[in-house]
Amino acid sequence: MVIVPGRKEDSKRYVTFGQVHVHSIVTGPLTRETFDKDCVAVLCSERKVTRDDIFKLFGDQWCFEYTEKEFNHDDMIWFPRGFIKVQVQG
Repeated sequence: MVIVPGRKEDSKRYVTFGQVHVHSIVTGPLTRETFDKDCVAVLCSERKVTRDDIFKLFGDQWCFEYTEKEFNHDDMIWFPRGFIKVQVQG
């Protein structure tokens, strides 16, 4: 698959975490979210979201990343905490 920068589908990435990966990060002025094996982080931006953005937020402690087309919403049965949206700056 060829990815062209700037396409709408590139402006969102779904990120899952391993069994022992737990992150607590600031997601807004007064909010902090915990990301773990029971949720899916949805990174959104006005621009293309890249793997660099994922590494900046979570280091190397995450499991898989998916584009909007690749993510299978039927798999959400395995993530009881659901989606957590993260707005990527830049």
